[in-house]
Amino acid sequence: MGNYYLAVDLGASGGRLIGGCMKDGHLALDEIHRFENGMIRVDGSLCWDYQHIFSEILTGLKKCSEMGLKPFSIRIDTWGVDYVLTDGDGKVLGKTYGYRDSRTEGMDRKLEEFLSPEELYERTGIMKAPFNTIYQLMADKTFQPDILSRAQNMLMVPDYLNYLLTGVMKCEYSEASTTQLLKRGKKEWQSFGNSEKKQGSKGYIRLGDLLVSAGLITEEQLTAALAAQKGTNKRLGTVLQEEGLITESELIEALQM
Repeated sequence: MGNYYLAVDLGASGGRLIGGCMKDGHLALDEIHRFENGMIRVDGSLCWDYQHIFSEILTGLKKCSEMGLKPFSIRIDTWGVDYVLTDGDGKVLGKTYGYRDSRTEGMDRKLEEFLSPEELYERTGIMKAPFNTIYQLMADKTFQPDILSRAQNMLMVPDYLNYLLTGVMKCEYSEASTTQLLKRGKKEWQSFGNSEKKQGSKGYIRLGDLLVSAGLITEEQLTAALAAQKGTNKRLGTVLQEEGLITESELIEALQM
């Protein structure tokens, strides 16, 4: 028998630990443990009981040991978008909200006050869904800004459970890709500063105007860069960097103002 692997599969109503290895050229699977799982009401909010989930994972690991099985590695898989906020010591802050909680209602419109849906999609490549992590964080900013300001880490639910098992804080890429917070096609977190676009009375600030007001370029340089941008598919920031007018670090710093 080759290496034995263990998968922790968490669904919206149940969880299970499945072990597997290759035997005679075929994948052999064992159901180690199965348990109920679901959102609970906490002060009227729908939340995940991560303490219950973790205790069931430990129960499954004990059963695995009792069966004489020693996993070579463990993988935890859950639904996407939901996360845990912690302080610098790894202590959980606030509730672990579930994606079905109603707190994200209207958060899309709130986000659109400074970032258009078109630009959000252009930056992240993720279709809009009202429960996406970005809207959940907007709800945090709206309803519990004190907790959000104290947070030092954000871990997706399976990443937090991995942290409890290993003491290592890491974000797994496929899980992070559900957040609508990653740069499109890259394994990098998106930096949401001011938009490059201005639409109607929404108040979007054009990137060029932002750079001029910050003293990084002049009006004449902006006019020349806009002329060079015409007829290309390049973003203004790219043109300005190619012309040697700003550096990438200056552009990032300006977008974070």
